[in-house]
Amino acid sequence: MRSRCLFCRLVLWLVGFALTPIWGWQGRAAPTTHQQRAGRDAPTLQLPDLNKASWIWASPKGVTDGEFACFFRKTFELPSRAVRATVLITADNGYDLFVNGALIGGDAGYDGIFWASVKMYRVEHLLTAGRNVMAVRGENLGGPAGLLVAARVELADGKVVELSSDATWKTSLDVETMWTVADFDDSKWQPAAVLGPNGMAPWNKLSYPGPVSPAHTGRGGTGGLTEPGKGFRFPTGVVFLRGRVPQSSTPGAPQAIWTISGARAYLENDTPGPAMLGHRLYSLTPARPDAKPKLLVDAGKGILGSPSVSYDGKTVYFAMAPAGDSFFHIYRVSADGSGLTQLTRGAFHDFDPEPLPDGRIAFSSTRVGSREEYHGNIARCLFTMNADGGNVRPLTHHIIGDNEPKVTAEGEIAFIRCDNFMERAKVETQVHVVRPDGTNGKVLFGANRSAIPYDRANAAENDARWLRSFGFGSIAPLPDGRVVCISANGVIVSSNDPAKPTTLYPAVNIADMSPLPDGRLLCTTASLGAIGVLNPNTGEVVRIYQTDTYDLHSVVYLGARPKPPTLSSRVDTAQEDAVGKTGYLACQSVYNTKQTAADWKRVKAVRVIEAVPFTTRSARYPYDHIGVEIIELGTVPLAPDGSFHVRVPADKPLAIQLVDGEGRSVVNEMSWIYVRPGERRTCIGCHEPKHTTPVNKETLALRSPAVSLVERPNAHRFRGNNAANGGVLNLQFD
Repeated sequence: MRSRCLFCRLVLWLVGFALTPIWGWQGRAAPTTHQQRAGRDAPTLQLPDLNKASWIWASPKGVTDGEFACFFRKTFELPSRAVRATVLITADNGYDLFVNGALIGGDAGYDGIFWASVKMYRVEHLLTAGRNVMAVRGENLGGPAGLLVAARVELADGKVVELSSDATWKTSLDVETMWTVADFDDSKWQPAAVLGPNGMAPWNKLSYPGPVSPAHTGRGGTGGLTEPGKGFRFPTGVVFLRGRVPQSSTPGAPQAIWTISGARAYLENDTPGPAMLGHRLYSLTPARPDAKPKLLVDAGKGILGSPSVSYDGKTVYFAMAPAGDSFFHIYRVSADGSGLTQLTRGAFHDFDPEPLPDGRIAFSSTRVGSREEYHGNIARCLFTMNADGGNVRPLTHHIIGDNEPKVTAEGEIAFIRCDNFMERAKVETQVHVVRPDGTNGKVLFGANRSAIPYDRANAAENDARWLRSFGFGSIAPLPDGRVVCISANGVIVSSNDPAKPTTLYPAVNIADMSPLPDGRLLCTTASLGAIGVLNPNTGEVVRIYQTDTYDLHSVVYLGARPKPPTLSSRVDTAQEDAVGKTGYLACQSVYNTKQTAADWKRVKAVRVIEAVPFTTRSARYPYDHIGVEIIELGTVPLAPDGSFHVRVPADKPLAIQLVDGEGRSVVNEMSWIYVRPGERRTCIGCHEPKHTTPVNKETLALRSPAVSLVERPNAHRFRGNNAANGGVLNLQFD
């Protein structure tokens, strides 16, 4: 895939930084000084030697010959576990830094302050014994171009590994999928060209700490942890995981996960398991600095993740794959460490358990039995089961991946949805919300984008608008109804304005978080080895527990908490297990839209298509772009007021096209939607402004029974995928 022009990305970043929190640059904030970043560990932190680093680029002239970006890789072996690892980096004019596939951060800008600002990142939690890689996307906006990197890794056995940008780094002007992971084949890449040492013109001598980039000023992660003061309310207890396990450890068959700054948040996640993994489950009661953690479960050479706690605070649920077991399953253990019980079984992955107010447990699972349409990895949806593991029922019916279900204060379920479409016409994650029966699905946090524009230079849509530009994770519903999560823009909080969530600037970089009953948040830090309490109104983080191993994560409150309300089911239970189950879609007017650039005078009808995911993929290539099989359910003329009303298959992925009188597509929906059996799902318009309310008038299409668009034996079927590099313009699925 050839890189896109940085100008579009830079404009998007500037708009996101100044105006709308959802539109965001992919990186996360860097600290002003390493003392602030490292907290109380700063006196013993030895930084990399930037003077050993050389400026490098793809060309010895330090220019890109018409290319706005080049790509760099440095693979290295670590004989043992890393206990501390720091990276110092800058580039003219910008960079994105990855470690073992995780996006750590970046910077970009025209002015000299951007390349003069050396950033420091702590990355020990992303390294593993064995083969590792540091990857950088270098960007240039004209004039001199160069990349300067130095890294220092301190190992558990006392040895130190130092890395510096030099001729041993490899570079390319073109990249393929997964170029940021360690086992990517870079044998055809060229050695980087060394331009000169740190101190050469035009950059002169750079050091750390120094000037701070405008992109990082005030973006959080600069204030450090606060110590608990008099009267501070310590949580009753917490559970957390120790040990950091790489998400992909199978050579030759890695899963794709683009994390955001090493946090439990991601731009893409193909991995059928918890987003953060460890080896041991601990409790800390009370959650105070002087308390001693209690080991609840030791997975040994196995792995576990995604703990949650029952509403009475007496039971801990989690996912575990014991040594020798090829699959994650749901387990429970008493808060005192007794009564370890396996709840689910079978040849599929069950993970991310979440207790529901009615006594059931929601969880993510690969029981859906199909492959996701992009890389062909195993898809996963949300399911529910009884507290004893019985009566497993599907809740969502997605093609890609639904993860991390969390119950909101209203009793709904918020979760992370990997929202790809037609293979890779769109690759992003969103925060969705459904009722506990799977009905009334809606987006809580998403791109809120306008139409994806045409990029004439690449004869496709600009990939900054559709390819791994939006990501979320670590959902934390608050008791007051707000929802907090980590995004590509940092930590964001939902507000009364659905189009404008507020951005929170925590005093340290957050790895993951979960709610406390009193409205505060528990969190673990990205690289400080601490558990903290985060104030969602001020961003202050108070340290409540500290370790020296930097491997704490997945912290959850341990104690009794109020139950949200139990919501009644809207599903037609008589249809739920039927072969021909159906639901309804209705729209008040497709002309109620913010996508005003479309040729709306041509729109005459609505076409509904159904996706049938595949169950197999190629055995020889781990990143098949397999797509789906498309069934054209039918086309219905719009009523004069722009409304439509159709009966469609339930529990099947559907998409809507607005077409002209000859059936040619004018506007395409870019997400798969669903209806549950008997559900009547309605909308006000076609991507209408978020503040729009229904018009108080009769909807013409609802005067008559719904037009039936169900599967027919002779329906038109075709392969729905996007082998080219671009969105709808290359799909041709009309």
